This record gives sequence, structure tokens and C-alpha cells, in this order.
Amino acid sequence: MSYKALINRNIKTAFRLIKDLAEDVTLTKKLTSDYNFNTQVSSETTQTINTRAVITDSDKVSEDHNVVKKVMMFMTQDINNITAYDSVSVNSLVYKIGPLIRSDNYITVVEVYKEV
Repeated sequence: MSYKALINRNIKTAFRLIKDLAEDVTLTKKLTSDYNFNTQVSSETTQTINTRAVITDSDKVSEDHNVVKKVMMFMTQDINNITAYDSVSVNSLVYKIGPLIRSDNYITVVEVYKEV
């Protein structure tokens, strides 16, 4: 067994063992946007992925802007490239994907924000 497979297996075990510290989230990315000029109707095609994330920071309201920020940690194996996604839903709240803090072959940490 390779070390990469061993590490991925242990990360999956860690996400399973932390139970309620990891929350179920839904990542959404827009695939296409179309506009029909005859009917004047726009449509979007989206793709969603359900996964688990650890929210490592509590809500912080920025003093300069009216936003709530969180830091989320994902298993890279589940999501691949986080920059491909537009938003993440947690407990029916939708956050936009913000700056990438850290990403490697195992863990991805990203900042998400929501305007209030």
C-alpha cells in the first residue's frame, strides 16, 4: 500500500470520527448559462456535490464590509479543485467561495462568506 492511499484512508477515518464537528454541505458550480432571446428566458445548468466539511472558525463580521466569514476544511479527494465551485450551502445558508487558504492532495482549506 502506498503512503498516499494510507493518508487518504486515515483522513476519511478522521472525518468519520469527528462526528458532529463535520457538517454536511453542498457545493454548487455553474456549468452553463443560456439566454433565449425569443422567449426572453434565461436558464442555468448547475452541478452539486454533497460532502462533509469542518468549519474551523465561528462567524466573524467584518468591520469594513457587511459580511459573515467562515473557514471550511474539505477532503481534497472528495472535491478535487475548490476553485471550480461557486457556492457552498450549510444548514440552508448559502456562502460564496472566497480565497483559498491552503490546498494539497489531502486537505483543502478555504474562506467562505455571506452578505448580511
